[in-house]
Amino acid sequence: MVTAYATAIESKQAEGPYYVGGYSFGGAVAFEIAKKLEAKGKTVAWVGVFNLPPHIQFRMKELIWVEVLINLFMFLALVPSNVFEKVKNELYEVFPNTRGSDVEPENSVDILNWLLEHSDQKRLQELQLSIEEITRWGHVAYTLSCLGRTYDPVGGLQKALMTIFCAIPLPQMGTREVFKRDRLSHWN
Repeated sequence: MVTAYATAIESKQAEGPYYVGGYSFGGAVAFEIAKKLEAKGKTVAWVGVFNLPPHIQFRMKELIWVEVLINLFMFLALVPSNVFEKVKNELYEVFPNTRGSDVEPENSVDILNWLLEHSDQKRLQELQLSIEEITRWGHVAYTLSCLGRTYDPVGGLQKALMTIFCAIPLPQMGTREVFKRDRLSHWN
């Protein structure tokens, strides 16, 4: 992925300075793209990371399949963040086979349909996502989560300025101040 993005960036702009950034897992991708460009002798002026601590394995290992799916619905504004735990617990009651399981269950379409029924219907119409499309997004989100379980940022940037932005963290990450102090500050 990093090589593909770095190549695409260079094909559009052969020489730097480059400015790259990413939100959440995209922050790790942006960091790695910048390292790759710098290793090729390119000038990266700035890297922006939005809401991603450098060490994410612990969090990615916590996110089992159901939670990744509910997070996806939350990021799409289909489920408000303040009801994340309520929705998760209700889902576990209806689909007890998902509790503690980190594999996509055979009844995943039923689970997706249940989540869609419990989603903001106006927002769902705005997004115009079919069950097939939301299923694909679910696969992408879960695959990225699994990739993050082994991600460890090694090395650093040679010359690029790096800025870490703190948006509103997920409710389970604590307050904004706690998230900045306990998670984001580790980029330094």
